[in-house]
Amino acid sequence: MVAFSSSTPPREVTLTVMAVQVVGGLATGSLALLADAGHMLTDAAGVGLALMAAWFATRPATLERTFGYQRAEILAAVINALLLLGVAAYVLVEAVRRFSSPSEVSPGLMLTVAVVGLAANAVCRCTCSTTASPSR
Repeated sequence: MVAFSSSTPPREVTLTVMAVQVVGGLATGSLALLADAGHMLTDAAGVGLALMAAWFATRPATLERTFGYQRAEILAAVINALLLLGVAAYVLVEAVRRFSSPSEVSPGLMLTVAVVGLAANAVCRCTCSTTASPSR
C-alpha cells in the first residue's frame, strides 16, 4: 500500500484510489465504485488537460496563429466534456443492463473500498486547504 504524507500531492492520492476503486469495483461487482473511479479519472484528466492548455495558451501569437494558442483551452474543455459524457454513458448503459439482469455485489469489500475513497477525499481536502494560498 502507498503511504501518504502531508506532502503527497492530491494527484497521486486520486490516481492511487482510482486504481483501487477499479480493482474493487471489478472484484465486488459494484457499479458505484466503477462510477466513482470514472469520476476520479475525469477529475485528474481535467486538471491535467487544463494545465496543459494553460501552458499552450501562454505561447505567443505567430503570423499563422494570430490569436496564439488560446483555443487550446477550449479544446481541453471539449475533450474533458466528452470524457465526462463517455463515463456517464458507460454508467447509464451498465445500470440499464443491471436492471434487466442484476448481479451480485460483495458488500463487505465494497464498503471497505468506499471508505478508502472517502478517506482519500478527506486527505485531498486537507492537503488542498493547507497548501492553498489566500486569494487576497
